[in-house]
Amino acid sequence: MDAALREGFAKSEKGVILVAGYPRVMKLQFKFRDGTVEAARRKVISALAARGARGVRPLFPGERDKELATLYVVECKDPASGQRLLKLLNASRAVEFAEVELRRKLIR
Repeated sequence: MDAALREGFAKSEKGVILVAGYPRVMKLQFKFRDGTVEAARRKVISALAARGARGVRPLFPGERDKELATLYVVECKDPASGQRLLKLLNASRAVEFAEVELRRKLIR
């Protein structure tokens, strides 16, 4: 790959390659309250999909631990839709907490 082209897509920062040039998808994380029945979970997930969530999935797919199995990730179209979906989650009695997923940065 040409160095000039590569420069436009990635940059090195303290030895870590950070990919640039693509919009970052906003993600939310939320946790269902203990004891939330499956029908209530489906209702929340359906409401997220109906209001524009790109995807809703468990944070730990196939997890047997009941606490970890209540954690989910929502992929949003953009920050504006993410804020709307965050309000929806925080208003739900079935949801213990909801927050924007923090951007993580690798440091070597």
